[in-house]
Amino acid sequence: ISDSEVKVRDVIVDENGVWKRLYQSSDKWYEAQEGQQEYFLLLSVGEYDTLAAIENSIVYSAVREYTPVLNNLQYHILVYDHNIF
Repeated sequence: ISDSEVKVRDVIVDENGVWKRLYQSSDKWYEAQEGQQEYFLLLSVGEYDTLAAIENSIVYSAVREYTPVLNNLQYHILVYDHNIF
């Protein structure tokens, strides 16, 4: 849909932080991309609350945050000026 301008990678969010989900994927998918200036993390409210509860720095290092509501569900979009992995 975005002609590869937006790349989406699956992650695991738990009480220990954010992890690469490497099942049927490649570790290389999570490397910084040349020319990419912004990265984002899309979280459900529960995932966001889990990270906030453990005071994970990934929540506080975002340069911007959005909280859209889609289909009556709220999300948190955290935007970074660097690759979080």
